[in-house]
Amino acid sequence: KANEYIIGHTLIGLENSADRMLWVGAKIITNDPTLNIKEIIKKIRAVTSNDIKRVANEFLKKNNINLALIGPLKKTIKDIRLLINDFD
Repeated sequence: KANEYIIGHTLIGLENSADRMLWVGAKIITNDPTLNIKEIIKKIRAVTSNDIKRVANEFLKKNNINLALIGPLKKTIKDIRLLINDFD
């Protein structure tokens, strides 16, 4: 489901010729290979939920979490700790 959302968003973003040329230009400047649309879609569809979890676990570490709350606090500290513990 998320893969299809990303594919749709990517395709819409590439409909505008100016945006597409900026994307191609960025690829040229950074020496990244310019993939065609079918290759991009194939790579997006290859991403699994386990891939997302693996990368999230690599970057989202429980001891590095900062939390900012705005407005009235309706959750208790216990509830907030439960949310943070979900990162394990």
